[in-house]
Amino acid sequence: MSVFRYIVASLPAVYLGWRFVGWLRDPQKWDSPVWRSIAAFTAFIIAAVSAFSFIFLHVYVSVRNFPQYWDPVLMHTTDIGFLVAIPGILIGLIGKGKLRWPSVISLVYVGFWFFVEIATR
Repeated sequence: MSVFRYIVASLPAVYLGWRFVGWLRDPQKWDSPVWRSIAAFTAFIIAAVSAFSFIFLHVYVSVRNFPQYWDPVLMHTTDIGFLVAIPGILIGLIGKGKLRWPSVISLVYVGFWFFVEIATR
């Protein structure tokens, strides 16, 4: 397993973690209107779930020595990751605040790779 694969898999999680630390240090976390900031935070949580499922997918593939595409865990992980990314992008576009664009960028990145995984079945 190449190191590049792990770097590609961990990029969204590292980026989200970096932006989350910056958000925590900011004295004004919630912009007005507050509901749009909450939407951005919700998109951030969805992006984190999707990013960690992406990492899980790569670790699972390396542990199982490249399982067949019909492996149930592999199929469910890609389906859940992709289906979570779609509403996360829409919620992130509605949101407002410092977590908006990191969420959308990470979800587009992860959603694209999940789409590629689904399309190669």
